[in-house]
Amino acid sequence: MPARPPLPLEDPAPPDWAAAPFFEETRDLFRCVRDQDFDRLAALCDDDFGIVDLGPSGESVPCRTRAEWESWFRSLFATLSAMNAATDTEIEAYDALVRGRPRLQRRQVHATAHH
Repeated sequence: MPARPPLPLEDPAPPDWAAAPFFEETRDLFRCVRDQDFDRLAALCDDDFGIVDLGPSGESVPCRTRAEWESWFRSLFATLSAMNAATDTEIEAYDALVRGRPRLQRRQVHATAHH
């Protein structure tokens, strides 16, 4: 099967992706980060499993608790705002489950500052 081009967040999803479990929710999470919508992001992320995110310089940022998670995203969004930066994500592939684990391939478009 030929590879698909990356899917921008606002483009219609291919039918197999759109029908996959949690695809729209996953895309909504990426939109929240792009739009720096902390309240919506926090409402969608209601688990305590922890995450590892990427910092502005590409470093790993582990967030093990809800308090760390909230602190990280508030700090990240403030940093991006101070830089007058924009971020976006394009989804390169989506599989709801692979061997019992969610799998998502994405390419995060680098932040760009607008002067």
